[in-house]
Amino acid sequence: MQIGLLGSGVVAQTLGRGWARHGHQIHLGTSDPARPELRAWSEETGQTVTGFADAARAGRAGGPGSAGQDRRPCSWRATRTPRRR
Repeated sequence: MQIGLLGSGVVAQTLGRGWARHGHQIHLGTSDPARPELRAWSEETGQTVTGFADAARAGRAGGPGSAGQDRRPCSWRATRTPRRR
């Protein structure tokens, strides 16, 4: 499955690394794909770091039993939920 992650922080990198280990193709979306730490993550995982729009377009998921024919957009916004006080 192709997964587009919108965000490039610790949460997104951890999710992307885990899903990549299970054979998924990850597109990490960020405002600055050239950042050295993101290039290192890409080299380490073999996954793609790109802009937000490209990551959102790249994310695809097939429905159960669809064998990839009914592919719907699948993107995750990888951010922490703010604490309520």
